[in-house]
Amino acid sequence: MKTPDSRLIVVPNSKLTSDKITKFSRFPTRRIDLKVGIGYGDDIVKAKEVLLRLVNKIDERILKEPPAAVFCVESGESSVNLQLRVWVNSGDFWLVTCEGRIRTLPPCRSAAVSETSRSTFGRRVVWCIPRHSSGRGCCD
Repeated sequence: MKTPDSRLIVVPNSKLTSDKITKFSRFPTRRIDLKVGIGYGDDIVKAKEVLLRLVNKIDERILKEPPAAVFCVESGESSVNLQLRVWVNSGDFWLVTCEGRIRTLPPCRSAAVSETSRSTFGRRVVWCIPRHSSGRGCCD
């Protein structure tokens, strides 16, 4: 079997008969899950509305049916993480997945934050403490 990056994979027959096989091209559409973080003080319901309103305007390859969905999936260290689930044609999956991190996420996140933000993301402060009698610190 030849991979898209021109590698050859040889699978023994015993593997084909005993292991499960995942076929990614079986169905005409595939779902892409994109993570969007918002601040803890932000309005989650409003952020979901903003993401759903923008997603089809940003990338025409994202299908209107089945409709996109947004779920709150995680309370991160400094953000509440939403998962934006969109559907694309199987042939567009890899392009939209890779480009989604550059083309889709930044405008969606910017809009969600600007329309819902009531707080900023957490910050971490790092102090440089002198370690030598010369007064030089660890960051000098």
